[in-house]
Amino acid sequence: MELVNQLLVLILTPSAVVAVMAYLLRGFFNRALDRDLERYKSELKRQDHEFRTRFSLLHEKRAEVISEFYSRMVKAVGHLKNLTAVLRMGREDSLLEQKKETVHHLNEMSQFFHEHELYFDESTAEKINSLIQILRESFTEFDVAQPGEETEHGPQADPDMWRSAHERVSEEVPPIKEELKEQFRSRLRAHDDEA
Repeated sequence: MELVNQLLVLILTPSAVVAVMAYLLRGFFNRALDRDLERYKSELKRQDHEFRTRFSLLHEKRAEVISEFYSRMVKAVGHLKNLTAVLRMGREDSLLEQKKETVHHLNEMSQFFHEHELYFDESTAEKINSLIQILRESFTEFDVAQPGEETEHGPQADPDMWRSAHERVSEEVPPIKEELKEQFRSRLRAHDDEA
């Protein structure tokens, strides 16, 4: 029986020591893992907050750029449409002043776009470039149709070129403008859905 007791002591003592050590180590590792897990959770929350803030600021900036560009586009198109209109009633300023004002708005719109082009996706940027090209070509066509000086009976102009410039502004620009408006609305709605 003594042999059995010694065997039990030899087997159970190290087993008990190992069991106690395993229990203590498990507790130590669990606490260490819990601390690490909490630290990682807090880091993830911080990164998530940083990402959301950056994304929100980017969307805010994009919304400002879209709004400002759209405003400039409407002004430029409106001025060019009024300038090229066949019946130009109610304008007291000279044709030269109207041209200068139109060029000013066209240049402002174009410059603003090129300075902020990276805020627009590729297909939108292509549409805007297309619109700018049409507006510039229409203005040039109208300008070429004018001799530069007005007579006492009004400007002497090439009516076909004048009409062509007006038709381009009246027929080609509105569909592009409408597409851009829808793309802008879609872009702004997309963020509202994500928020």
